Amino acid sequence: MRILSLFDLTQEREVYISYVSKDSQDRELVNGIPTRILAVPPGEDKLGSGNVLYITLPQILDAKEGYFLCLEDDDTILKIQDIKGAILELSVEKAGFIEVSKQLSILRPMSVGILTVSDKGSRGDRIDTAGPALAEEAIFLGSEIIVQKIVPDEEKEIISTLTEWTDSLNMNLILLTGGTGLSPRDITPEALKTLAHKEVPGFGEKMRMQTSTITERAILSRSIAVTRGETLLIALPGSHKGAVECFQAIAPVVRHAVEIICGWSGPCGSSHS
Repeated sequence: MRILSLFDLTQEREVYISYVSKDSQDRELVNGIPTRILAVPPGEDKLGSGNVLYITLPQILDAKEGYFLCLEDDDTILKIQDIKGAILELSVEKAGFIEVSKQLSILRPMSVGILTVSDKGSRGDRIDTAGPALAEEAIFLGSEIIVQKIVPDEEKEIISTLTEWTDSLNMNLILLTGGTGLSPRDITPEALKTLAHKEVPGFGEKMRMQTSTITERAILSRSIAVTRGETLLIALPGSHKGAVECFQAIAPVVRHAVEIICGWSGPCGSSHS
């Protein structure tokens, strides 16, 4: 679907573009001013007092509280906080611009876990930057980061953590960083294969193929992806740069894979013109 119009009650007129963000008190800002953000269908009266930005949408398809509104080709992500009749109250998940005619998708939230596999990281001898970076990247897919953890390169501990996250927490997606190299302690792929129900070789192939144009050493990575129940698990390199580059290589299909695994159907996760 596309945004039909923006109406800024602060300016009492229609506008073409606005910048939405949050302040230190977690309040929604529109062009730097604390403002409520509402999505409404065409013809809805512009009611309410105070500062309000109305986003007019042609239709709201299966929208529910907690779902995300993501603008294509942009960093902007809004979250549905409340639904009152045909009006959606939105919060800013990722700051950015919203524009008239911009295409927008409604995404069902994916629950995501981030697991860093690192001996040094687990001891506190190294600051983990790859895990938090993957969490930031995953948000653009309509994700809720439920849990983040660091474990040493120990197969039993990796398997124990992942089994809890898949079988008890029912994560939709788990991203692992670290342990995919060739050193004796790199055993993340082996741990994943132990608990996997299915392997998804295309993810590893795509990561190595795309990042090998950046560095020839990419072919040494043993990054893989597997499924367990209704969870997709993807192992990425341990470095910040390598983890982000590999995730960006596969990001366009990660959500679709999760939707298939989870059996989600309907319009959520798709764009509607």
